Amino acid sequence: MRWRDKLIRFMYGRYGYDKLSFFMFCAYFAIFIIRTFLAFSSSSVIRVISLVLLFLSFALLALIIFRFLSKNIYARQRENAVYLRLSKPVKGFFKRTFNRIKYIKTHRYRKCPHCKIFLRLPRKKGKHTVKCPRCGKNFDVNIVI
Repeated sequence: MRWRDKLIRFMYGRYGYDKLSFFMFCAYFAIFIIRTFLAFSSSSVIRVISLVLLFLSFALLALIIFRFLSKNIYARQRENAVYLRLSKPVKGFFKRTFNRIKYIKTHRYRKCPHCKIFLRLPRKKGKHTVKCPRCGKNFDVNIVI
């Protein structure tokens, strides 16, 4: 219990772990795995690439530790907010694609031409008029099965 208390006291006022740190750790791990496979090659070009990946992984690990132990919480929160803002469209694209595949037998996804939001519509063959829940405007949709 004593070491735990010391660790808690040490981490007081420090930023700690967030989504950006998790992403950077996953990137570090991926670079580590790639570099492990490249280490078995005898080509000089591959060895140079492996060395560059080694320095990149050390830099990434140093940045992770720096962010974890930083006392400038406001700056780390801004960095995390920028990461979340930039990753949101990417995550939305993959989630939407996954859902399109998952619900292909029961639903169709269409984009509202006015506000550009994606709508999940029931799979009913033919032409339909749809009212967008966000902007309230009607538009026509043709669903072909």
